[in-house]
Amino acid sequence: MMTSTEAPPRTSEHSGGSSMSVGEVRLGSLWDSEEEELPPLSARLQLRQEPPQQSTRPQKRSSVHKISDSEDEDEFPDVGHVIGVVCSATSSLMSLDMPPPPACDADIPGSAAFTQLKKPKRARLSPEEREARRVAKEQEKQRKACVTEMGRATKPGHCMKYMTVVLDSRLLDDEASLQVICDTLGQADICAQVQMLPVERAVCWKRTALSLTQDLISREQVEERDVLVVLPWDQFLHLVSSQRQDPSKRTRASLSEYMMSVGGVYPEKNLTYVVYSLEKYFKKEKSRTNAEYRALVLGSQPVVRRDRPGVYDGAPLTRRDIQETLVPLQLDSGVTITTKEDPQELAEYLAKLTRALAERPHREAKQSRPLQHLTAGCLSKHDSLRRTWQAQLEQFAGVSRDVAEAIVGQYPAPRLLLQAYQACRDRALGETLLADIQVRRGAGALQSTRRVGPVISGRIYRFFVATDQDAYFD
Repeated sequence: MMTSTEAPPRTSEHSGGSSMSVGEVRLGSLWDSEEEELPPLSARLQLRQEPPQQSTRPQKRSSVHKISDSEDEDEFPDVGHVIGVVCSATSSLMSLDMPPPPACDADIPGSAAFTQLKKPKRARLSPEEREARRVAKEQEKQRKACVTEMGRATKPGHCMKYMTVVLDSRLLDDEASLQVICDTLGQADICAQVQMLPVERAVCWKRTALSLTQDLISREQVEERDVLVVLPWDQFLHLVSSQRQDPSKRTRASLSEYMMSVGGVYPEKNLTYVVYSLEKYFKKEKSRTNAEYRALVLGSQPVVRRDRPGVYDGAPLTRRDIQETLVPLQLDSGVTITTKEDPQELAEYLAKLTRALAERPHREAKQSRPLQHLTAGCLSKHDSLRRTWQAQLEQFAGVSRDVAEAIVGQYPAPRLLLQAYQACRDRALGETLLADIQVRRGAGALQSTRRVGPVISGRIYRFFVATDQDAYFD
């Protein structure tokens, strides 16, 4: 008879009838099969009360990071295991009996390469050597500054700083007019000096010349080769009137004699004469003529006006008389004669002349450069003579590549164009020889046609037929 606490015994179908151990029973499992033996209830309760046994074997982590769709299965590799594998591989390679790599000469302390690669120790300088280096560096800095200043001394933007205008103290009759001239020159940033000059009413110019000597710049005042002389209108008229008289009947010095005397004081100088307030004389003559005509009409005697001492009292001179006297003198002596009416106009003329003299060295250096139609390297080695001839035509002002190609298409060589010019009967035909050549620009729907034109044609003609090597072509 069985109690309620004991389960009926079950036997396995295997021979021996061994029952299952308690450790192999899974908690919460269902015994669906009737052939398996069911453990007793006490054993199952004891199994529930015992804690689960943990495995003493260390869990091995993968050295490679595996990517899985499940968040529970994704894990990082064991970094320590990876480092250990690498270190073990390195130690195994070093343990092999392999010969060491050959040593480089630079690694051998006694070799020449080691000596060259070794950074030399920086020697300490004495105070005298440091002072010498400082002085040398300062001198080099001053030398570069001097060279820069010498280069800027002739440029148009800076050359006015090195010019000085020297005015004669007797330039004008009153001090106020002389002060107006000095103020106007000062406003133009021109240095002006007033002193006694060898010739009365003269003006000369000085330039501060810069030179480099022993890494130091030296300044020296050099006189320019231009001198200006101001002639009051009354003195000028006396000279012109005497110039128009017979040499045997002259009582005063003539204009040519006066110019020779000034040229003796300033030899090898470019002389410029300024006639001051000449219009005052013509206004006076016009007033006198009008008064005589009025008196003649009214039948009265004209009013006699007494002139101040020193004022011109010779024969009346017209503008034509003065021009007929000045033109031969200017052609023979090469002097320049102009007229100015007031101190302000004279000061502006002096300022313009000073600027022209200051920029003269720069212009002379620019004009002295040789004219090279084709500079070195402008044509490659494979260019033909036809391309060279076209490039020469492109040097003329206004001649583009299209115009040059049109001319070269008509005259493929310079000799052919020269022969065509020689065959022209007159100059007018030669200047218009190339005017009607058609120039095509663009292609397709954008193509346009025009003529070379008379301007370019005449310019090229004058170049080919010129006999003066100093001729200028615009």
